[in-house]
Amino acid sequence: TLILRNGTYGDGTSTGKLSITKVACIAGNELIIHAENQRQAKINDDGSGKAVNIVDSAYIIVDGLYARSADVSGVKQGYPFFTNRNNHITLKNLVGRNPNRYNNTHVFAIENSTDVLIEGSEGYVFHRHCVEAWQSTRVTARQIYCNPRGGKIPGGFGLDKGPVGSGAAVVSMYPCQDCIQENTIGDGTTHPLFLNEMNATYGLSTPMTGSQVLGSICYKCNYANGIYINSRNTTGLNNTPQNIVVRDVAFIDHDTYGFTIRVSDGVNITLDHITGLSNPAVGSLQNGISTDDTVGKGTTAAVNSGTITNVIMSGYH
Repeated sequence: TLILRNGTYGDGTSTGKLSITKVACIAGNELIIHAENQRQAKINDDGSGKAVNIVDSAYIIVDGLYARSADVSGVKQGYPFFTNRNNHITLKNLVGRNPNRYNNTHVFAIENSTDVLIEGSEGYVFHRHCVEAWQSTRVTARQIYCNPRGGKIPGGFGLDKGPVGSGAAVVSMYPCQDCIQENTIGDGTTHPLFLNEMNATYGLSTPMTGSQVLGSICYKCNYANGIYINSRNTTGLNNTPQNIVVRDVAFIDHDTYGFTIRVSDGVNITLDHITGLSNPAVGSLQNGISTDDTVGKGTTAAVNSGTITNVIMSGYH
């Protein structure tokens, strides 16, 4: 067990950042790293690296840290929390802030990993995704609060995908097999974001199947689609979202040109107990739930299937 006392570590201080590489522990004998006092141990990255970096490791628990990066153009890094090629990682009670907004970076990046739990955590000042699950299996993001608080910046990354100030998804699955987003909150009070995106074909070795969005809320998810389940760019059943469940999800003040939930080329998609509340006086067009077939991507229309039950959509036009 490593206990970090109150204070600031990393770039700009006399200490290093937190980097764990090829540390293979076992169940019952995990490496535990935690703050002596929750969120009072703060780790800085100057925008050119990673504040907390876990690679090629197993059975690691990180608890109660605060990590932040910074905006620096011309470099390809800048992550508060980054994990890659790991298994059985637990991330909890964390605060992540300000991935480098000149790059395609995220607050909590989980890549090429299996059996990862992130819970009880918060993400702020992000332009891309709050939690990224990239080509991974059995990732659970539970009790996560995300607020972009300024999001995309002029000259930064992703302005082709949303306006200045916006963030992207609370949880992205690019793709993620048997993954769960549960009891999460996307807060777009000051700057918009969306709740979830599932892309089936970014990682062809990982099928976009068996994943769920449960018991989550998005307030003022005011650009793009609140949840977008899609095949993205490749044809064939294996490159199609399958066996997906979205249940007990609410969109409040959802006033956007996009859809509350859009399913493109999905197979066995379940949407159950969904609430969408919009204001028809805001903007020129708001949309509820849409299912469609994209020619040349995923399956054909004849193969697509889904079930929609217990839905309330109010104020859309």
